[in-house]
Amino acid sequence: MAKVWQDVEDRTEDSALAIEYYAIGLHIVAERDSYAEPSGASENMDTSSTSHFERDILSYAYLFDRPFVTGIVRSVPEMQILFPSEIDFESDSGATVRLKPPANRTRRTVQAIASRTDFPSSSIAVLHVVFGPADGKVDTDLNEWEVIKLSKLWSGGEGLPNPGSEAEKDFVSSGRWISFQFYGGNRLGVEGLVAELFGEAWRPLRYQTAGVTPAHLDAHSALRLLHRKHSTNGPREAPEVALRAGTLQLMPQSPLDMMSAIKRLQKSAQAATDNHWNELVSWGGIIQGLLDFQNIDVDELRDVFLPFKSRDPELLGFHKGSLLCVGEQSLGFSSKNTRHSPMGLSPYLAIPHAVILHNDERMRRARQYSPQVRARSGRYISITDTFNLLNQERSAVASFLPPVFHYDSEQKLYSDGHSRRGLSHVFTQSEARIITEAAALETRTKRRDLTFVLAGIMLAVLAGAQSALAQTRDVVPFYLLPSVGLLSVLGVFLWVRRL
Repeated sequence: MAKVWQDVEDRTEDSALAIEYYAIGLHIVAERDSYAEPSGASENMDTSSTSHFERDILSYAYLFDRPFVTGIVRSVPEMQILFPSEIDFESDSGATVRLKPPANRTRRTVQAIASRTDFPSSSIAVLHVVFGPADGKVDTDLNEWEVIKLSKLWSGGEGLPNPGSEAEKDFVSSGRWISFQFYGGNRLGVEGLVAELFGEAWRPLRYQTAGVTPAHLDAHSALRLLHRKHSTNGPREAPEVALRAGTLQLMPQSPLDMMSAIKRLQKSAQAATDNHWNELVSWGGIIQGLLDFQNIDVDELRDVFLPFKSRDPELLGFHKGSLLCVGEQSLGFSSKNTRHSPMGLSPYLAIPHAVILHNDERMRRARQYSPQVRARSGRYISITDTFNLLNQERSAVASFLPPVFHYDSEQKLYSDGHSRRGLSHVFTQSEARIITEAAALETRTKRRDLTFVLAGIMLAVLAGAQSALAQTRDVVPFYLLPSVGLLSVLGVFLWVRRL
């Protein structure tokens, strides 16, 4: 079949924003490899600078029994984010667009802070890598295109590689995707960055995009798909992606002017003639995480800003995997902030976001364990395995954290994050599924027990008949009834296995 060649539209990045003060947080759900050797300082974390934030943010019931612990792992005063010289993405029309940045915008110098939020009851952690402006560097500001590209590390889309996918690794190795560099060393993808900052012991968790565990995995291997190393037994039924999210804490050059322009957009159909129109379009692109953001009309742009809480001088809200806070920042990376955050990102944003990600992972893990979901793959699951899986599924759902926060602002973030990402609905579904599975397991167990009782009665009857006919060997062969008994026991055994 002949290949159909499609024209590629060339575009050059035309920026309307120069963001000098920012904190871009990449959050990665990970699990510690219990077999890995300790790799030095990155195994430990300093909680002294973050403990008072956690104490402040938690409600009274959790002050002395904290459900999580956050600490700083490592600080890197200078590193490079390397952007490819061109990126091909799919526009809304389906056409391929080749996006090219100016020659001087393929390398940005930033500083980075690595921190970790551990959830002891779940044995998982959320790894935070926060990028901010490097002190004294001229190539440290970001524009809207670069912020959107960085958001693709957790959102994907527009024909670009999904986070943690094999395609992402291929893109990085071929120089077609974002990479990171420490002091002129090798170019690293996100997983290489994680290994460099946190050590080899931490494995980013993966999940299947289709959400169904393949039939070849047994009950004790239900989470093999969540690990970085893939199973090789049998065909893979769906691609895997890493569980990542991001927080964008950005300060416009004039926050009050931006907020005024947003308010005018909400009130007037003539906003396209506004002096700040191009800036509004760019901020809309950042919110949506779309490279094809410039072709938008007034009504569409108004809808983009609608879900966000707009209050002077701040815009705050969730869009898919991103939490955005745009405006004046009281706690962040830059020395311009009123207070400097030890995480590089406001803990009042990062910690609630970590809790949301933790709960997201709990629901995905519960689904991986679900006997009901696994049975759809066509594999038979015994009563014993069903019982074990159901207990593990219950444990995952039970570790779903409630709103543990004291202040209304963090409670609102918790509520909005779970609602916008559908986690509240998934939690309700999971509870209902467990009730259904428990009822089905009870029915199967009763049928098995009844079968054992009937089998016992049948064997007793056969034993009595054998004894009664002991004197009639000439009529009935002595081995006939024992043989019938053995065949009956075998039949019962095979039947019970199918229960």
